[in-house]
Amino acid sequence: MKNDYDFIRDKFDNSGVNAPEKMDANFVLEKLGGENPKVVEIKKVKPYKKYSLVAACALFLTVAVAGTAVFRLSKTPASSAGTTITRDGKSAVYQFSDKGEVIDLVKRINENKPKPEYSLMEDVADSDTKYAVSYEKSSDAAGGANTHGDTYTQVEGVDEADVIKTDGRYIYVARDNDLVIYSAEGKNSKIIKKIKAVENSKLDEYISELYLNDNRLIVIYSNYRQVSDATSDEADSDYYESFRSETRADVYDCSDAKNLVKLDSFTQSGSYSNSRMIGSRLYLVSNKSDYENRKSPLPYVCCGTDDIRELNATDIYCVEEPSSADFVVVSEFDTADKNAETVTKSVLGSSGEIYCSSENLYVTGYTGGYRGLWLFDGAYIDSKTSKAYEDTGKTQIIKFSLKDGVELVSSAKVKGYINNQYSLDESGDTLRVATTSTDKKYRDENNLFVLDGQLNQLGSVRGFAKDESIKAVRYVGDTAYVITYEQTDPLFVIDLTNASAPTILGSVKISGFSSMLVPIDDNTVLGIGYHTQEEDWNDEMEIEEGMKLALFDVSDKANPKVLDSKIFKNYYSNVQYNPKALLRNEERGSFTVPYDRDIISDNDDYDEEYGAITFSVKDGKISIDQQDKTDLEISRCTYIGDTIYMVSTYEDNIDCAQYK
Repeated sequence: MKNDYDFIRDKFDNSGVNAPEKMDANFVLEKLGGENPKVVEIKKVKPYKKYSLVAACALFLTVAVAGTAVFRLSKTPASSAGTTITRDGKSAVYQFSDKGEVIDLVKRINENKPKPEYSLMEDVADSDTKYAVSYEKSSDAAGGANTHGDTYTQVEGVDEADVIKTDGRYIYVARDNDLVIYSAEGKNSKIIKKIKAVENSKLDEYISELYLNDNRLIVIYSNYRQVSDATSDEADSDYYESFRSETRADVYDCSDAKNLVKLDSFTQSGSYSNSRMIGSRLYLVSNKSDYENRKSPLPYVCCGTDDIRELNATDIYCVEEPSSADFVVVSEFDTADKNAETVTKSVLGSSGEIYCSSENLYVTGYTGGYRGLWLFDGAYIDSKTSKAYEDTGKTQIIKFSLKDGVELVSSAKVKGYINNQYSLDESGDTLRVATTSTDKKYRDENNLFVLDGQLNQLGSVRGFAKDESIKAVRYVGDTAYVITYEQTDPLFVIDLTNASAPTILGSVKISGFSSMLVPIDDNTVLGIGYHTQEEDWNDEMEIEEGMKLALFDVSDKANPKVLDSKIFKNYYSNVQYNPKALLRNEERGSFTVPYDRDIISDNDDYDEEYGAITFSVKDGKISIDQQDKTDLEISRCTYIGDTIYMVSTYEDNIDCAQYK
């Protein structure tokens, strides 16, 4: 797979442990932790830079766990943790009353944490193979009627951070340790400013993502700070506790991009997980590892140049059966008002994907799984109980209200794991969640749950698409479009009109699979994803051989049809796993995606071609409008006026082409 650095970063950012190179172990853990994986070989990952000492420590911890073991996450009852503040019918949420309660529960969780055991399934985690992780987003608001490109987002009015932003005059790019600002002058574009993150023996810092809002540039940093002189010869617990991860948001006045003025700063403990922005309010989500300072485990924050402040115990919560002693930290920070109160809440557990509407924030995490799993006569057996494996994997959902700061509302669990943030959707007072789980015969199956405002389950459709897993979901009103995949790409249409009885109306199959769904109009949905073909030596294995566009007619929801498709063999694009790489120009009715093409000659000489493909959908057909080549290995495109800018997050150059 080409242009895959963003893929690695996205998955590692969601794992709860960050490092500058962000090698992903969380996805492997998640798949091994409750699923019978199907392996789809794609491409080897390109090597990326050296690891710094501090970042390598955090990386080693995660990769070591992923490569050697499978866990059954501990179930430590939290009934004595504090006061029950709400109950959703299945899962209580507790609020702590003092610091001692927090420390005591963290200690009990760590004492109950099982040691890793080897599993026959660990052989699946081949370091030369990347797993197909579909990651799709859709937005009716993306692009808009502006004269410049915007980040493709999920919910109208809720902005999302990305590695590239533009205000129509300048292009801002986060490039690992650098913030690079370009003047937008077509072929004469040049770097006008560069800000470097800090990197030394005590502090390893990199720039994660950016926001632009009313002449304010918000730069989100992740860092690992050495806070003691512990060495690798010391006990592992002491070694890892000598490092501290933090997430920081710096606010700059960028009205004069050549002379940025720093206005404000906010720091919270934990590695950066995700964020959203509504107006000037930034919502930061981070994961504080339980390996960091167990003697005083409470999360902390720091506003501006103030000293760090531990959270009050009453701002920390716990679900009924916390799966780890990590902390999810969620803050609301007003980037336009230095005097506005910053609100921070924390919950025991780790976060993965988040979903955010204009009024609520949902943080998800995977719990459950198995340990000591081994294969016996075609069945997976638990070595501790000698019983057949039963999938206990669930997605924990924690709901926060954003109406008045950040207030925890409720918590619930649903069976299986979600594909990405687009597996969730809020409609009125309900939340819809699509998951993949495993049945008693160790086959993948899929589910869609509808929950009420307190996360009580209202209805569900379960067990569809056996032996396949969800690759993309898109909700449009009271209809869910779900893509699953094993060797073909079924599009399921699910009616959600009756929340207590979701119903599958129809489906259609096509080769390959879509990892992203984009609604074109009321009757048409565009799929962007992978072209696949059977492996020559094994007709039960498919390999991904490029990019594919597919257009679906959903005017008759009981009988969806494939209208058109385009195959780009040996083409790869960041958009296949990161929808932020999709550039939508509403005024032109066009889409642009970056690409990386493998060129192999008859005598096996290998070369690569880079560029951008612009296409549109008209009269039920996909039209390829133009293909622009460049010497840069680009990962994003944006536009200003009639110019398409092609931007690399690997090198300092920038290129452009004109719309035709």
